[in-house]
Amino acid sequence: MTCSLFQEFFSYMDSKIGCRNRKVILFLDNCSAHPKATTSLRNVKVVDCDELNSAMETVGANGIAYASVDDVVVTAAVLSIDDIVAECAGACSSDDEVEEEQPPEPEPTSPSAVAALDLLRRYARSDDAETQMALPVLKKHLVLLGRDKMRQATLHDFFERR
Repeated sequence: MTCSLFQEFFSYMDSKIGCRNRKVILFLDNCSAHPKATTSLRNVKVVDCDELNSAMETVGANGIAYASVDDVVVTAAVLSIDDIVAECAGACSSDDEVEEEQPPEPEPTSPSAVAALDLLRRYARSDDAETQMALPVLKKHLVLLGRDKMRQATLHDFFERR
């Protein structure tokens, strides 16, 4: 019974893997539930682990031979006291010259631009007719530009902001 269930699982997995245009290799031991004939599978290749098990048993019986390649690799240089002092002095002086990066200012929103224009209108109250005519035109342009940038928020946008 378990062999037939395992065979059904293999055929299901083969079809799922085939839908994704993938190939899979499975290493199986010699359990009696594992199917012996897997030639009908197109996207799943079954490999018997008996060869791998015997190779691991051989290595385990003989012990593991470690390579000593890393023993001669220099991982750190030996510095004199003068070198250490010079390095520390150079690091301290270079910290003063480095400017901290300021994060970029966020792009102003349409309501904040209209509010700034209203503030400018209140500041520039004058009898100048040219200024009085230019400010409403600019406000209309900002409102239209803001309307073009508006879009309905999605559920994904809500969770990204949090």
